[in-house]
Amino acid sequence: MKIIQTNGIYQLAYLAFPLMLNNLSTNLMLFFDRLILANYSTHAMNAAITIGITCNIFHFAASSIAASAEVFVGRANGSNNYKQIGEPVWQMIWFSVMTFILFIPLALYGKNIFIPEQYKEAGTTFYQLYMFCGPIFPFVMALTTFYIGRGKTKIIIWTSFIGNIINLILAYILIIIFKMGLTGAALSTIIAQSFQAIILFSIFLKRENRNIFGSKKLNINIKLFLENLHIGFPMAIAYMVELGGWALILRILSASGQKYITAFAIGQSLFILFTFISEGLQKAITVLASNYIGANNWINFKKLLRESVKLQILIALVLLIPFLFYAEPIIKSFTHSSNMNINNFNQSAQNALIWFWFFFICDGIKWILASLLISLKKAAYVMLTNLATIWIIAVLPIYIYVKTFKGSENFVWFFIILYSIVNAFILYLFYRSEIKKSHLNSLAYSNNSKI
Repeated sequence: MKIIQTNGIYQLAYLAFPLMLNNLSTNLMLFFDRLILANYSTHAMNAAITIGITCNIFHFAASSIAASAEVFVGRANGSNNYKQIGEPVWQMIWFSVMTFILFIPLALYGKNIFIPEQYKEAGTTFYQLYMFCGPIFPFVMALTTFYIGRGKTKIIIWTSFIGNIINLILAYILIIIFKMGLTGAALSTIIAQSFQAIILFSIFLKRENRNIFGSKKLNINIKLFLENLHIGFPMAIAYMVELGGWALILRILSASGQKYITAFAIGQSLFILFTFISEGLQKAITVLASNYIGANNWINFKKLLRESVKLQILIALVLLIPFLFYAEPIIKSFTHSSNMNINNFNQSAQNALIWFWFFFICDGIKWILASLLISLKKAAYVMLTNLATIWIIAVLPIYIYVKTFKGSENFVWFFIILYSIVNAFILYLFYRSEIKKSHLNSLAYSNNSKI
């Protein structure tokens, strides 16, 4: 049942790459939806991105709480307490069901608040579908923790791959053939996510898993439920703060003209596609770190930061190829249906891709540090750092720069990169502090054991 025990970057890659493939499949859903929408209508693509990031504020927040079960599954697996693995997963399944209390009012009454005026006609049904079906996202996340926390990723990869194929086929049929636009994009994603949920839940309830891993322990354990929330809630706030900042930046840029928002949308779409790397790496770090803590192996825990940053940078160098050398065909694929002046727009979009590549590196290192802090149950540090940095260093300066000084879109990226660097540096200081405390606690534990 143990996760592979070789040391260094190979161990991290062994667990991270399957998780990256899983997240690639999920991110491809969003990317292909946007690409298909771009060929349907540039206005529809911009609407999907602007409204979608608002929906994601709540989806990601709920999913990040559900993902907290990874810590408990990983620790139980690392300490060989296999029968305790299913119970934290059930706590987050019940939490996912409870999120209907949030998503139904948001679907019914949030459209006037969260949908910009220029997108209300095209995007209202899109928004309401995503909100009504919001609980499916944390539900899937809760189920994946059962497999990821034990290092068993194949089933997630296969269900995600098949779900992605379903999404791609349905998106093309509903958006292009039946001309359903944004509504078709929402339906295809929701159906694909529902397929994954059914398969993962069925396997979770198999007799073998009920007997060995305690997946039959479906009662709500108030203490364990609150412990999950204690870890997950700060991360939910962190995601809400960060995505809320991105949503406001998108609104600022959308109000500044189609050139601004479309250039940003292309860069962000490619960034979202490639975040499967950072997301997979983050999950692998959380799982390995939690297993090391469960086994009281602080030597390997401390090696994780160095090996993770190495892997992040190596992959980023590979990704420079599409961001730098294939920028033009990527831009053309997103502006096929647009009537903009392509010569005037092309340079702005190419700049956006390069800036997003820099942000990919900085943001990845930030989330590496965040994952280590989460495994130490210090998610509150991540929440507070995100709250301070994105609004003070990114959102407010961008608002003043664009609205007051009418600045060009190129310099907007400077504030975004600066925010991610400062964020990573502050998290590193928190990490160093916690490592010192953990080292002292480990020594005390070792001395007591000898006595």
